[in-house]
Amino acid sequence: MKTPYKIDAVSLQPRPSDNANGRIGGHKIEVSADGTSWQTAAVGTYNNDATTKKTFFVARPARYVRITATSEAQSVANQWTAIAEISIFQDTAYTLPAAGKSLWEKTVDFPLIPAAVALLPNGKVLMWSAFAKDNFGGQRGFTQIGIYDPATGEST
Repeated sequence: MKTPYKIDAVSLQPRPSDNANGRIGGHKIEVSADGTSWQTAAVGTYNNDATTKKTFFVARPARYVRITATSEAQSVANQWTAIAEISIFQDTAYTLPAAGKSLWEKTVDFPLIPAAVALLPNGKVLMWSAFAKDNFGGQRGFTQIGIYDPATGEST
């Protein structure tokens, strides 16, 4: 970008094809004001489908954005990436809500999209979800779990 912007999201549109090759699975998004010093803005895994992938993160001033595919979504044998369109979103001005109204302070990056959570006796949060975004039943019984520690901000 020609000048720095305060950006808070990136979206990727996989190539419009029936062929799933080239879809990004694991990814890392980094931002930089000068093209030399980079900050990690987001790390995660996209679903293996043709929908637009949008990643939100804490707004940061940046002139450069680097997207690294750390794995392909469908096959380790085909390590290449195909993207039809990339969009970068600028943070918009924010107006505080009226006194007495609630507001979210900060986001937390979980290692999965929780279907449910439970507070553990040690103060950590246990979360779980199905192994696929659209498969919660059946004979396989695959479940993903993660633990978030509010004291340290770490997720596993």
